[in-house]
Amino acid sequence: KEHVVLFVNNPLLAEQIAFQSPGEVLPVIRPHALFTNASYAPSRRHEAMLVSRTKFMWVTFACAIRHFTLEGYPIKFTVANSDSKYSFQEMAAHLAVVLIPWEHALMAFFEYYSMAVPTMMPEAHWAYRLAFDPEGNLGSTTSEYFGIDPTCPEQGCTADDGRRHHPFPPFGFESLESRRYWYQYSSFEQFPHIIKFSSIPDLLNKLVTTDLRSTTAAMKAFNQETLARSVAAWRSARARLLPLQRESLPLAAGNSD
Repeated sequence: KEHVVLFVNNPLLAEQIAFQSPGEVLPVIRPHALFTNASYAPSRRHEAMLVSRTKFMWVTFACAIRHFTLEGYPIKFTVANSDSKYSFQEMAAHLAVVLIPWEHALMAFFEYYSMAVPTMMPEAHWAYRLAFDPEGNLGSTTSEYFGIDPTCPEQGCTADDGRRHHPFPPFGFESLESRRYWYQYSSFEQFPHIIKFSSIPDLLNKLVTTDLRSTTAAMKAFNQETLARSVAAWRSARARLLPLQRESLPLAAGNSD
């Protein structure tokens, strides 16, 4: 409809909606989380924040980290889960954040990135095993969300679009191959300057060897670049909608303007 403008906040969601509904693929505008009103200020230089809300993951991962941590290792981990109560300023005060994904799109990811906190995540071969699971929402490996507009073929609304043919539907994610394929569309993979680790020893090493000052500077530059694009997109939407709104408003009595 001409009086409606729609955006999505991540590329995989755009593909999921395109699969279910006929029409154009919706444009992506990343969340900027400006509401945090915080920026990276690592006053807690010997603490990294470990973030995971997957059931028991914060317990098992924190335990595994302790197992691999040598005596005298200079960094401790603050665990943040669904029960934690931290302000954004407290989060931004940590040396870095270690984010263990429990969905293919997380507001926590955008919040930390917007604050330019150096963000460390598992490499793809590990992460796609975590981001898609039976208890997930849009990353669920069940058929719960597998609904298609009745006017579209069973293979999805993009089945006849040769430009957007995909080897797997963007729902269900039953096989590791489908998870590996669709994880490429997550913001975790598409955003630059994410520090990826292949194992816990690799994580512990990168925490003390990575140039985090350069990392946060690069994240800030990317934030500014994408914010400019997002503002331009919203201004374009406003320019399109405001004339339609004026046309739909009734004129006041006696007003011929």
